[in-house]
This record gives sequence, C-alpha cells and structure tokens, in this order.
Amino acid sequence: MASLTKNEKALDKIFSKWVRYSRAKNGYCVCVSCEKMEPPEDMDAGHYLSREHKATRWNEMNCWPQCRSCNRFKEGRKDGYALFLEKKYGHGILQELEKQKWTPVKIDDLQIMAMVHEYKQKLHDLP
Repeated sequence: MASLTKNEKALDKIFSKWVRYSRAKNGYCVCVSCEKMEPPEDMDAGHYLSREHKATRWNEMNCWPQCRSCNRFKEGRKDGYALFLEKKYGHGILQELEKQKWTPVKIDDLQIMAMVHEYKQKLHDLP
C-alpha cells in the first residue's frame, strides 16, 4: 500500500475525532465490539473493514467508536462489530461494505481537503 499523503493523514485525524465525538452520549462512547463505555478521547475510531481500502476508509458505516483493547489488541473483535452493524443497518450491510471495499477509488487532494473541511464543520456543529 502506498504511503498516505499529508492531506490523507489530516482527513484520518479529523474523521477519527468526528466518529468518536459525534457518537458519544453524555460524554461517553460505547465500544461497538464489547460495549465498554469510555470518554471519546480514550477510544479509537475502529474500522470494521481495514483502513487499507480507500473505498471504505472514510465510510461512516464502516467506522465506529471502539475501545483500544478491542481495536488494537483483539484484531477489532469483528464478531461483536458485525453484530452491531447488522443491528444498526440491517441484514446485508456486511456484504454491502465488503463489495464496496473493492470499488476502485481515485481521490485527489482537492476532494480530500473538501472532506477535511466537511468533517471540521460537522465537529463544530456538534451540540
């Protein structure tokens, strides 16, 4: 996999922050895999499908708050994550994401910077 550009790294950072803070309730996130509750700053933005796939890397359905233990040390605990996604989005979501991950994506710096701006605005607009 090619190394990330400076702009892709910026998008990863703001997208991760938005995933965690937008999905927090009363100052806490719930891990999608084990249901542990922690403040957003102590969680990861865990990807069901690996970040190596650009087609799903910044897909909001593919990325949810996940405790660091599940995300970093338990290979994402995909079993719990899959159950969460099917409950949240319905039967077929796993197949939809799996199909999408192989979709060729050509994304340029202008598009990436537009996404950075979009997620900064979404963060700013959170209550």
